[in-house]
Amino acid sequence: MRPIELLNNLSILLRTTSTYNQFKHTQIQKQKSKIEGLSTTYLLLQFYSIGLSLISSLFYLLDPKIQSQYKTRFFGENTPINLPYSFIEIIYCGLSVVLLLQVKPRLNKELLVFILLQLIPFAYLYKLWWFNQAKIFKLDLVDYLWFLGKFNFCIYLIPQVYEIWLLENGNGLHSGWLLFNSAALAFEIGGNYVNDLEWFENPFNFGNYWIIIWCNLIWILIILIQTKYLYRHREEIVHYKEV
Repeated sequence: MRPIELLNNLSILLRTTSTYNQFKHTQIQKQKSKIEGLSTTYLLLQFYSIGLSLISSLFYLLDPKIQSQYKTRFFGENTPINLPYSFIEIIYCGLSVVLLLQVKPRLNKELLVFILLQLIPFAYLYKLWWFNQAKIFKLDLVDYLWFLGKFNFCIYLIPQVYEIWLLENGNGLHSGWLLFNSAALAFEIGGNYVNDLEWFENPFNFGNYWIIIWCNLIWILIILIQTKYLYRHREEIVHYKEV
């Protein structure tokens, strides 16, 4: 296993472990009183992003036509998917589902519209491909789903930042959340620096793209400031932003 593969697998393993710890923390919160300070929109976006990543990975890995089109486009190379990473990602996705069932999120109309706006162009591209109305390849459809997954990985932490700001309370996240997610980013950064692969050889299911790393680094730093400095000693009072 190459260093980049090892580091990225450690990264997704840390995020999976963090999700399990979040489930245990939320379970304790639920028994004591109520779940507060945890954004269900963040959890839904996390699940949506992982789901898109898994769906695109399965198509890249198992669809012969997509593999053939990729070889034609990229110098005879096979579609690069890292199997151990996908296996851990399946567990990550399963834990995300269990966590969502635990918090029982309400229907979020804004999030639903946001997701539909992403999928409408896909539906249009699919229609063009299905009826042969434009030069659209099956690979292009899967690439679009892959892109959506990476895009949502850039922004899925924003609702959690907003939730902490709104309630001035970061107690909804488990105590090791910052450590696990910061370490996951550190492994991805380290993997990029030791990467000796060409860009088209880099496993598609890895989340080590610099735009994703920098975006999540910003959100994690904001959450660090919120939970460790700004709202650390918040009293249980009704705040003006909650009214």
